Amino acid sequence: MTGQLNTFYARFNRTEPQDDCVPSDPSHHPAPITVEERKVISMLAKVNPRNTPGPDGLKGHVLKESAAQLGGVMA
Repeated sequence: MTGQLNTFYARFNRTEPQDDCVPSDPSHHPAPITVEERKVISMLAKVNPRNTPGPDGLKGHVLKESAAQLGGVMA
């Protein structure tokens, strides 16, 4: 079981794109970023990484480093 967990989590440390992360259709283009999404990304990028976690337990550095990925979800 430990080997399976190590293999699972090790894939997040890779820098090259993985087959499961790349769209299979080469003509696929991601959706354009909306104004609201840009605002959310901007706000998250300004979070002080030294702030204590809020009620959700997320630390400031996690929000700041994940701004681009979380923008569309939170917009």
